[in-house]
Amino acid sequence: MQWSGQSVIALAVAASGALLVTACGGGAKGATVLRPPTALEVLARALPELTRRHPGGVIEAVYSVGIPRATSIDEWAVQVWAPDAGRMLDYRTVRGQLQGLLAQATLSATPLPPIVRLDGEVVPNLVDSDQALALADDAGASRFTRETGARLRSMSLSTRRDGQVVWSISFTKPGTQSQLTVRLDAMSGTLLERIEGGAGT
Repeated sequence: MQWSGQSVIALAVAASGALLVTACGGGAKGATVLRPPTALEVLARALPELTRRHPGGVIEAVYSVGIPRATSIDEWAVQVWAPDAGRMLDYRTVRGQLQGLLAQATLSATPLPPIVRLDGEVVPNLVDSDQALALADDAGASRFTRETGARLRSMSLSTRRDGQVVWSISFTKPGTQSQLTVRLDAMSGTLLERIEGGAGT
C-alpha cells in the first residue's frame, strides 16, 4: 500500500492481536484500519513461548489455516519439530495469538532444514506474506483471479532440502478445475514456479 505526500504509517497492537494501521499526512485526518498480523509477525510473536515450550526445537513451516477472507488471513499454523519429544507439532494461531495444537505426529528426525531454530535465533529477513501475495499478483495471480473468479486458497512458508525457503501460494475456484499455484524464493522474492490448472466449470 502506498501513501502520497508526507505520509506516515504507525503500527500498534490491538488487544485482539490485530494490528492498528494509521495512515497520516496530506492534510487529512489519519484513517485507522484493523488488519490481522502477517505470517512473519505471527512467527515473531510466537517464538518466545515456543522456545520456552520446546528448547532445542525448530520451526519447520508456517501456513494459513482454513479459507482466507478475500486476501486477509486471520489464522496461521506454526509447525514445530520438538526433538526431545520426537514429534512434529502444528500450533494454531488466531490474529497472532497462540492457541492449542492443530495437529501432531511422531517424527524421530526432520528431513528438511528449519526456517528458524528455537535457541535464541530471530526470525530471518524473509519476504512476508503480504509482500508474497503482491508478488504473486504481479506473477499472474491478479489476472488469473480476475478472469476465472478464483480466490486465494492457501499460503505456506517452508524449506526445501537444499535449505531454500519458499512461499507457495494457491488460488482456486470451488467447483471447477481452475487453480493456480505460485512459488517464490522467500529470500529474494524471485518467481520459482507458476503452475496453472484448467479453467473447467
